[in-house]
Amino acid sequence: ELNDTIVEAQLRTRQVPPSLPVKTAVDRYLQARNRLLIL
Repeated sequence: ELNDTIVEAQLRTRQVPPSLPVKTAVDRYLQARNRLLIL
């Protein structure tokens, strides 16, 4: 499930203009996703 989330994050970051580093975008996406899962 975590791997699926990472793949989804990578696909989303590819659609966004490369203004942010990919790792930062993925980390922020995972943190937001984790907050949703915790709630």
